[in-house]
Amino acid sequence: GQTVCLVGRPRLVPPGGIQHRITTKNINAMQSEKIRPILTRLGFFTNPVSDSWDALEFNYEGINCLFLPDDDERAIIFAVPGIFEVDDENRLYIYSKINQLSNELKFIKPSIMYGDSVWMSYEHYLGDSEPDDELVEHIIRMLAVSFYKFMNMMNGEGDEPVGDDGEEESPMEEEPEENAGEGCEDE
Repeated sequence: GQTVCLVGRPRLVPPGGIQHRITTKNINAMQSEKIRPILTRLGFFTNPVSDSWDALEFNYEGINCLFLPDDDERAIIFAVPGIFEVDDENRLYIYSKINQLSNELKFIKPSIMYGDSVWMSYEHYLGDSEPDDELVEHIIRMLAVSFYKFMNMMNGEGDEPVGDDGEEESPMEEEPEENAGEGCEDE
């Protein structure tokens, strides 16, 4: 390519000139156009989220899912938006469950978005390969598994010890064991 000087700084111009530079909008549209036929082959009906954004919306087993185009054309992102409301009373508990899920399922990224809603995403780096049906199906299934796991965690199913009365026991309420901490002294 040629070097062009703009305001005293040299810049590399892509072959074909500045007008052929791929913009973020073009990358996002290209990603959506690669993913849409895959979702169609997998049996999903997709809807664009808006005219100004190339995200795709679809439903899997009653779960609202999104394909979110990324500025990096070598990465794809799928998400489940708005799965749980967050407020001041449950925020710390939700953070603990998000952390627990992140530790158990390394590829899933649960987070609180826009200050009041839990979202789950799966980001996959493609490298030089192209997305295919098998990969997209795997990502969607793992998001669904993660969604149900998180909802079970929020409902207290399977993540806390249960006492004799059927109520969950908080680890903070338990008495320390008699020999707790022994053998942990600094040397």
